[in-house]
Amino acid sequence: MNIVMGMNGALETLVAQAYGANQLKACGTYLNRAFVINTIILIPMALLILLFSKPLLTAMGQDASVVESASMYIQYNILSVYIRSMYDMMVRFLNCCQSTWIPMVAQICATCLHVLFCHIFVVELGWELLGLGVASTLTSLVLLSTV
Repeated sequence: MNIVMGMNGALETLVAQAYGANQLKACGTYLNRAFVINTIILIPMALLILLFSKPLLTAMGQDASVVESASMYIQYNILSVYIRSMYDMMVRFLNCCQSTWIPMVAQICATCLHVLFCHIFVVELGWELLGLGVASTLTSLVLLSTV
């Protein structure tokens, strides 16, 4: 995730320069390229995390129950990581274009909905870790779709 955040920081620099030079077409081009590059980077990273999380946690000496719970949560939450990275990219893009209120309103709404999602999926439906992963993914989708 840190690699993608660094890539988003590079996008931020390029878009800020293009926006300052009033090259709006270049801003859109940079954003589209960032979508493709982040996706290309995140897919193999997600596969590596899914494949090696259990052996890595076991090698670190974690209890078997902790390893099972953590790997289950990673499986349910991996999509949320991808969506959050795309959201971060959009927020940085909008900040460079001087639209800071849109991400703020989106974050406030999504935070309120996240509490509701967690209550529904974890408490009411009793899905525990699965419910947490679903709630996080839905919250990330709300964030990405509102910016």
